[in-house]
Amino acid sequence: MGVPVIALAGKSHVGRVGVSQLTNLGLPELIAKNTDEYIELAVTLARDMPRLAKLRTTLRETMRACPLMDAPRFTRNVEREFEEMWSTYLARNQ
Repeated sequence: MGVPVIALAGKSHVGRVGVSQLTNLGLPELIAKNTDEYIELAVTLARDMPRLAKLRTTLRETMRACPLMDAPRFTRNVEREFEEMWSTYLARNQ
């Protein structure tokens, strides 16, 4: 925790998870669209010591405050979806 990462967007599970996490953290600028962009992004970030220092000191709190860590919100959304699925099922099977 506290170590900044970059993600290569793609069709693989790991690519999609990385994109989701960085988007929810408010860090879409750390998502590369292709291999060349990934390499450029990694080199640029590695050379930017002030940016790395800021990410290292703020990333833990940023993660704590992001939607991924909001369990009550997640639960409400899942419950709402279950209720909608149940209502749809009942409507089709009556």
